[in-house]
Order: sequence, then C-alpha cells, then structure tokens
Amino acid sequence: MKKRNLLYILPLVFAVGCEPEFDDVNLTRSSGTADFSRTVAVGNSLTAGYQSNALSLEGQENSLPEILAKQFALAGGGTFKTPFLTGEAATRGAGVSAFGQGVLTPSLSLQLKTDCLGETSPSPSLNGSPYPIGDNFASIASQGPFNNVGVPGAKLTHINFSGYAGLNPYFSRFASSTDQTMVEHAMSINPTFFTLWIGNNDVLGYSTGGGEESPDDITDQNTFAFLYAGTIDSLTKNGAKGAVANIPNITSIPFFNTVPANALPLTQEQANQANNNPQYAGYNQALQFYASTNVITAEEAAQRTINFKAGPNYLLIEDDELTQLQNPQNPTQPLPNYRQMVEGELLTLTTPLDSIKCAGFGILKPMPGQFVLRQSEIDKINDAVAGYNTTIKNIATANGLAHVDANQRLKDLQSGITYNGISYTTKFVTGGAFSLDGVHPNSRGYAIIANTFIDAINSTYGSSIDKVNVNSYPTIE
Repeated sequence: MKKRNLLYILPLVFAVGCEPEFDDVNLTRSSGTADFSRTVAVGNSLTAGYQSNALSLEGQENSLPEILAKQFALAGGGTFKTPFLTGEAATRGAGVSAFGQGVLTPSLSLQLKTDCLGETSPSPSLNGSPYPIGDNFASIASQGPFNNVGVPGAKLTHINFSGYAGLNPYFSRFASSTDQTMVEHAMSINPTFFTLWIGNNDVLGYSTGGGEESPDDITDQNTFAFLYAGTIDSLTKNGAKGAVANIPNITSIPFFNTVPANALPLTQEQANQANNNPQYAGYNQALQFYASTNVITAEEAAQRTINFKAGPNYLLIEDDELTQLQNPQNPTQPLPNYRQMVEGELLTLTTPLDSIKCAGFGILKPMPGQFVLRQSEIDKINDAVAGYNTTIKNIATANGLAHVDANQRLKDLQSGITYNGISYTTKFVTGGAFSLDGVHPNSRGYAIIANTFIDAINSTYGSSIDKVNVNSYPTIE
C-alpha cells in the first residue's frame, strides 16, 4: 500500500558537527476551534469507500473518512475505527446487486471483451463469479462502536430508521442491535466532531434506473428538509462541530455521460432503409394528419417525426408524455409514442451497446426506458438536487457547520483539475477520478473530496489541517 501522508523535514545545520534536534520539531497541526478527538463519519457508500460496484478492504482503507482521520490525527484526532471487511469479501469486493440470491457480486475490473461485431476492447466486467455470502457478513458488533458509519445504499430516510440494520447487511455487520439506527451508532461514541454526506441515494436510484422506469422514487424535498434538520439536531446535541457536504449534480457523473444519446452510427444506405420502413413512413404520415387537423401542434409533430441520416443518430425511444393518438388507418389501434432522443438527454452506462449494434435497438425498436433519461426526468432530478443543496447549506449556516461544496468540486472536475502535474476529469476510466461503476470515485477521487472537506473545515474552524497528495493514492486496479 502506498504511503499517503509524507512529512518532509529539512533540518538546518548551522555549524560543522551540530546535530539536528528532531525532538524539538513540532509535527502537530492546529485544530482551531474544532475538536477531532472523537470523530465520526455518517453517510452512504461514498462514506464507506465503495468503488467499482463493490465495497472492498482497499476501498475502505482509502475511504474519505480514513483519509480525513489520518490528517485529523496530526491535530489531536483520536482512534478511528472502520468496520473492515475480511476474507473473500475484503479481497474480491462485496457488491449489493445479488443479496436476494444469497450471494455477493465482486468488484469490477477492466477486461478485454469482444462485441457482437467481433471488435475487442477493454470493458468493465465482474472480477470473477458471484460467491456465497457465507461468513463475510458475520456480525463484528463486539468490536465496535465504529467511527465510520458509512452504509452503502443508505438514504437520508434510512439513517434514523430503527430496524434498518435488519434490512441492510452492510449495517447489520456492525450495528449493536437490529433496532439501532445509524445516527444512534454514531452518537454512541459521543463525538466531538462529525462529517455528514447523505442524500445522494435519495435521487440516485431514480436516476440510474431510468427515471420514471425505476422502481425507486425521489425523496420529497420537504421530507428531506425535515429529516436533515432532525439529523443535525441529533449529531450536534452534545456540542459536536462538524462538516456537511452537499450533493453533486447526479447527471454529471460518468454513469450518464459515457454513452452518447446519438450512439447510432449509420451509413446513408442504412439511414435510407430505416426511413423507408413502412412502420415509420406510416407513423410520420399520421403525425402530419393530426397536425393538419390541430389534434397536435406542428411542434409536437416535428418532435415525433422519425428521420435517420448518415452519421451519428439519436436513438429511438418511447415517450409516454407525448399525446396519445390512434392510428388513422386503424382507429382501434393506438399510434406509438415514438420519437428520437435529443441533445441533452442521457443514456446510462449500463446501456446494452451490443443490442444497438446488432439487435436493432434504437432504430428498429425503441430503447428500453430503464436506460434513458428524458429531459423532463433530468429536470426533476436537477430540481430535487438543487432543493436538497439549499436545505443543506441553510442548515449548515444556521448551525455554524463547515459546508463542503461537493457539487462545485464535481463541476471543477468536469472542466479538469490538476494536482502536481497530473490532470483529473470526470471522463470514464481515463479521467482518473472515478471508479469503474461510473458513480463512485476511485481512491484518488476520494482524496480530491477529502481535500475539499479539509478546505471547508480549515476555513470554518481556523484549523490548519494539511491536505493530502492526491497522486499518492491508487487509481483503477
């Protein structure tokens, strides 16, 4: 493992034979008005150290709270305990997608894959087959309480929910009982300082599942505000100070910006064949008929008209927000709500590219909705994130807490940031800051966020915590 915190001591020798007095060198940093002696971190997968679709020991060791705890230790920070995984889960990673089948999915790694056209390229793939949960999630509560109360999958609605430990195996590993809440576990160490980064999952599941196609919904903004205020009241009731982070723009992560909406390359011949398909020719004629009779506007008719061309094409989708029409040639049959995607709409990283290349998805049949975010869904997501972030900022200000602008840091990453000559962006794989699931940072990404926390903490509490060397952390395995 790479050493993260490097302190360079340059002794000054003023005379021949004079030895440097290392005992007199002060390596401590000021905590300012903060007290880091008992620090606790509350949050979801971003706090736990989740990377590349799984939690692993290496991810936990390079988690945001672990990075911060090592820096806090130079300013009076005490012992910081993380519920580290052991055994196969520690080395292979423990993903959540197959819990219902009694197995764990390993983390992702870059592997060569051959597509339906016979072209081979690196692609994120599971690092082996799923494996039994077995003893990987046996209780370690007797070793607690733990300072890192980061639970993958947790929403704001979960962290004060008695019984959540019985629903989430990540939390049940270290909770003292099935009735203990995440906040109660955090408060059991009587923290003097806390970090809170929560709320991403309150909108993420809706987003990654294709918006309205997802079984997950967005947490109501008023509910979010009420629950967030209550959480801060609990964490500060004994006088603890802390740092709270807002929510990055969900649709700006690599998960939504890797597969372009115009992911269908066609030759002129292929475009002509698609446009001459009787299905689309009849559909376009029906739209013109309904526009001419004022059943729909000319703008909606133009929006729905199918027109493929040579070069990159926007994919065909169904949009249930369009006016429901009947087929003029057969009034008993509904007309499909077809249209092509437009600039600004998004496809997920999980979009089945082989189905686009070889199975006619996006040209002969519409893309399934779970892989598509329409503009109206994006607007709903952005509105929720903006509302959540207003709540977080207002409550932080009212309680004198450090406010960490993670949203702005993601914007900086989109444009590109540089640490000691190495550039980082949000580009998938090559950007250097995100793991292979396109949602969670890699270890260097977490280090970037840690420095953002440190800046906010130093500014708010007058501390002098050193930032970390981002480049000293691992990237993608």
